[in-house]
This record gives sequence, structure tokens and C-alpha cells, in this order.
Amino acid sequence: MTLIRISLRAGKPADYRQAIAENVYESLRETFNVPESDFFATVDELESRDFIYDRKYFDIERSDDLVLIQLTVSNTRTVGQKNALYRRIVERLGKSLALRPQDIFLNLLKVAKENWSFGNGDAQYAYPRPAVIGWQQKKNRGKTRVRSYWEFLMSCYAQTKTNAAFAASRAFSLRRVFNRAVERLRAAHQRRKQCQELIDYLASDHRASQDLGITICEARRLCR
Repeated sequence: MTLIRISLRAGKPADYRQAIAENVYESLRETFNVPESDFFATVDELESRDFIYDRKYFDIERSDDLVLIQLTVSNTRTVGQKNALYRRIVERLGKSLALRPQDIFLNLLKVAKENWSFGNGDAQYAYPRPAVIGWQQKKNRGKTRVRSYWEFLMSCYAQTKTNAAFAASRAFSLRRVFNRAVERLRAAHQRRKQCQELIDYLASDHRASQDLGITICEARRLCR
């Protein structure tokens, strides 16, 4: 996830501003492996009195074509990736818009993954992203595939097993998923506890097995 903010002096055409944003996004795709359609950008046009900068800082000659580009990104990239991004943005803007390297000012803001929300009030990057999940266990070369942890969570979320849960395409609340998972785990724990109590009772009273019509071996199988 990235958020692109671009500032420049007023007077440039709309196509010019759009091209800056698109080239920055494509540079992110090439160097930061940003997903397709993960394109969010703002462009601010400022009057000269509100666009303040030093023309010679670091011995770099800047002109009125200066573009300030600030990128908010997740804190997962290396220094090498960042340098590659800077170079690629300069190359792309120079080639497509004839912008001089001296007039491209770049700044990265790094944030933790949980600091993003794409909508619905959820921190989508705070949890692993599940793949598409189906209810039925799939067979691979004659072997039954064991359901993953996420499939278990989704089974807790769905109301019935007749509806396939496609986690990548349906909107759901992770909080509801985990709450239902806790309920299932508590129920399973209670069932194991009751089974163990039954085994202890059968072991303590030799007449209990005859009275209840169940042996200790059968009770242990229930606990598996």
C-alpha cells in the first residue's frame, strides 16, 4: 500500500499532473512490488507565494518546475529498494515529461501495516490475507488435504457448510471470525472435559459401565 502526494506550482495542465502521478505509481510497481490497482494519489497546485523552497540546497540547481513528491509506504522495504525507486521515478519523469532530475524532490514516510485502513473501518493489513477457501476437503493424489487454520476460522464464521466461503472476495469482520472461533474452541474444550469426567467416573465405579451401557474404551474413542 502506498499513498502518493504531489505538490507543484500552479499552471501545469491536467494531463501533466496526471502523468506525474501515473509514472510515480508505475515506478512503485516496478521497485516496491505494489499491487495492481493500489493507486491512491493527490495533486496539490500551489501559488508561488505558497510554494516555498531553496533553489540551491545541497548544491542542486532547482527551477520553478520543481515537483515535491511524498510517498507514504509500509515499513517493509530495504535501502536498496528505496534507492531503486528514487532512480526509477527520475528516469520515468525525465523521459515522459522532460523533468530535470534536479527538479524532483522525493520523501518517504514509513508506517506500520496496522496504520492502513482501506475502508469499512478495518485494518486490512493487520492480519494475514487468506486465500480463496472452500468447505470441502480437497484430495491431492489420493490424500485428503487437512484444512488450514484460516479454513477453520472461516468455518466458524459461516452459518452453514453449504455456502462456500471465498475470503478474498467477500467482506467479513475479522472480529466476528475470531469471536466465533473462540466459541467453537470453548465448546470443544467443554466436550473434552465432559468426556474425561465420564472416563474417570467409569474407572471409579465398576458398575457404572453396566449402568450406562458404555465401556471405558468406547468413552476414550469419544474423546479423540
